[in-house]
Amino acid sequence: MGNIAAGFFRLAEHFLDRDALDVQGQRVSYGALRDDALAIAGAVAAHAGSRPHVAVFDQRSRSAYAAVLGILAAGRAYVPLNPGFPAQRTRHMLIRSGCAAVVTSAEHLPALAALLDHPEAEAALDELTVILAPEEGGPASLAPGLSPKLARGPRLVRAGSSPATAVAEVEKGQTAYLLFTSGSTGAPKGVAVSHGNVGAYLDYVASRYAPCPEDRFSQLFDLTFDLSVHDMFVCFGAGACLCVPAAASLMAPGRFIRDKGLTVWFSTPSTAAFMARLGMLKPDAFPGLRLSLFCGEPLPAATAAAWSRAAPHSRLENLYGPTETTIAIAHYAWDPAVSPGQCQNGLTPIGRVFANHDRVVVGPDGAPAKPGQAGELLLAGVQVTRGYLDDEARTAGQFVRCGDDGRIWYRTGDIVREDQDGILQYLARTDQQVKIRGFRVELSEVEHAVRSFCQAPYVVAVPWPLHQGNPEGLILAVFGGDKSQDEIINHCKNRLPGYMVPARVDFLETVPLNSNGKIDRAAVKQLLTGI
Repeated sequence: MGNIAAGFFRLAEHFLDRDALDVQGQRVSYGALRDDALAIAGAVAAHAGSRPHVAVFDQRSRSAYAAVLGILAAGRAYVPLNPGFPAQRTRHMLIRSGCAAVVTSAEHLPALAALLDHPEAEAALDELTVILAPEEGGPASLAPGLSPKLARGPRLVRAGSSPATAVAEVEKGQTAYLLFTSGSTGAPKGVAVSHGNVGAYLDYVASRYAPCPEDRFSQLFDLTFDLSVHDMFVCFGAGACLCVPAAASLMAPGRFIRDKGLTVWFSTPSTAAFMARLGMLKPDAFPGLRLSLFCGEPLPAATAAAWSRAAPHSRLENLYGPTETTIAIAHYAWDPAVSPGQCQNGLTPIGRVFANHDRVVVGPDGAPAKPGQAGELLLAGVQVTRGYLDDEARTAGQFVRCGDDGRIWYRTGDIVREDQDGILQYLARTDQQVKIRGFRVELSEVEHAVRSFCQAPYVVAVPWPLHQGNPEGLILAVFGGDKSQDEIINHCKNRLPGYMVPARVDFLETVPLNSNGKIDRAAVKQLLTGI
């Protein structure tokens, strides 16, 4: 596979009138989306100079998907930016990426203008060109109210005057997209993912799940989350329809599944747990689903079991993979008869790594761990990316050479255990370890002790209070469950050392989620502590 967008354009020639998108109450055909994308590709070729990165300042809409496809068709890498994210963070990512152009829509043009009307942006982005998606109104009607700099041409151009006629050929090592993930220092890390990385993933997933033109895919993930790459390119590569929920539908995902006739579902486990809490996972609720995938965070066994009953005809798989290893790199197929016995700490296994990839579990001494021993998971193979954008020190720390062959291995920071059958069990993050009264505490151990006791889908342990920056104890947030605070604390006293027993338990009705659909631990901490 060369350019990851080539499959879409190839199928568009045969499926001109077939639905490619069901978005914002609009059905968009492959032919119409192709025309939008080629219009954007032409504008990118004309106005982005020779720089490799072009930003998409848009959310899940017709113009956003056309922008992704058009940028790739022009042989460039797309950099997704969410207009709803804080302006300072987005401006930082735009500057770091070195984009010469940004594609947006009329809806988000004022927000982009405000973001660019800043001294930091004026100095670093002086030659930036803003490309308006082709289905929107012309620039002249949009100029009033914009910053003077953006309102003046040629900084603002409209795609469509000279559409591309072919998809650019690319090398396997050429970047397909650049994503920014949260960094421990507070500055986002840029991860460049190549066409070769993504192509290997798409080939494997296509052979495993056999998507077809009759499928209807969910698309819940923000474009800044790499799981959206799966949604788009697995779907478009099969000639299927991508179904994008409106904001209101996100609060009623069960109805969305039925109303849109979905056959393929992909979300974080938190979304499924939310649905379970609202009574949406009744037995046989989703008989039309044939494939259900979960990724992005640990999948509680209770959530997997409930989903399996709600979608009895669906294959259910738990996927695992950091952004640095391209979307997902391990999978576990849920079997109602076998899987409950394979779960540990109340969590579904992450299973086995994809074919043609390798893994090793490394203990604290750096030596490979024996079966059953916990250690950090390292991964190697064609999906492992090259490192972090303009950050050699961080790259050297996470992408390490091991063995006589000098092969690159990615240190995931995830603590796992491999059983005798070769199945990987996720245990915790290395950065979820804290010290309380001098003792090392794995927050996940406390969370599991409470989760399994009170049958709550999610439990979050927060180190608190802090004294001179160091935690003196723990408090808990429990979502659901059937036990009281006293019962939970007494249970912990009987199971855990005193320094691991929570001082307080708060019961929360709503699970705070971040833009990627994962539990927002920072938001939980703020709810519990006020800071």
